[in-house]
Amino acid sequence: MQGGKPAKPNVVHFIRRDGTVEDVPPADFSKVYKGDICEVFATGGGGYGDPYLRSVERVLEDVRNEVVSIQSARDDYGVVIDPETMKVDEQATAKLRGAKVGRGDS
Repeated sequence: MQGGKPAKPNVVHFIRRDGTVEDVPPADFSKVYKGDICEVFATGGGGYGDPYLRSVERVLEDVRNEVVSIQSARDDYGVVIDPETMKVDEQATAKLRGAKVGRGDS
């Protein structure tokens, strides 16, 4: 909505009792047997507003709270964070975001 990105699809797979992994296609059915493990990776909802307009500080906070990965901060929000120091690389962020740096509070 309002320039936000769609949610990533959920992922479901079975780890069969023999160790093989079977991915379950969306809206499909699969038989479960005793000893199988079902793993479900649920994503969040879609975004609201241009992610490049989210304040750099809030993106950093999301990374520190493990809500957003460092890679997603860069790819989805245009915020470059050093994984060693957990500080924003202001120059790289400005280059990636262009004139949008520091604007917005979504």
